[in-house]
Amino acid sequence: MRLLKKYFWCIFLFFLILCLLYPFYINQNQQLHERDMQLSKLNELLAVEKIYNSTYETNRDFEIFLNGKIIPFDSKVLGEKNEEIILKEMVKNNAIVLRYSELHCNACVDTMIHNLINVSKEMDNGNIILLVTSQDTKYITLLKKRKHIVFPIYRLTNEMDELLKDIDIPYYFVIQKNDKNMRINSVFVPLKENQELTYKYLNHVIQDYFK
Repeated sequence: MRLLKKYFWCIFLFFLILCLLYPFYINQNQQLHERDMQLSKLNELLAVEKIYNSTYETNRDFEIFLNGKIIPFDSKVLGEKNEEIILKEMVKNNAIVLRYSELHCNACVDTMIHNLINVSKEMDNGNIILLVTSQDTKYITLLKKRKHIVFPIYRLTNEMDELLKDIDIPYYFVIQKNDKNMRINSVFVPLKENQELTYKYLNHVIQDYFK
């Protein structure tokens, strides 16, 4: 009998200790889980930041590469009816250009076109030009109808496509025209994660070239 009682009390004490330690165990486990979650989020943020910084540097390198290049006076683009148009005849003095491809991210292109529609209220629509890589001869007509765009849109010829490199994302630049040539200036490759910087760029361009 005494042995049974002793055995009972041993079991009782064992379960009592388990009950006392269980909340501590749960708390410790929860803290470890939260720590692991925080570390995981931190690693994700660091990975995103690394990609962002790498993309930013690549974009800046391209801006430097294209900035200052000359567009020959005899350069041609394709109009709405697939006719060849001499670009210099479409550029008055200066023009903001959006260069993109129909294969680029639709949301990115839509955002950048929307930005131009907003700034067009502060300037002549003829000072804004869209240059697009597209094999579809009806692309311009369809885009104008879908977006209600009033400023000029031209498709790039092979020669112009070679000069204005496709970097898989849309970008802006300014054409400065004088009696001798057309020069590419203020090249800017926006990042969709930083719309504020894009707004600052467009405002800067308006103040520098169109005021």
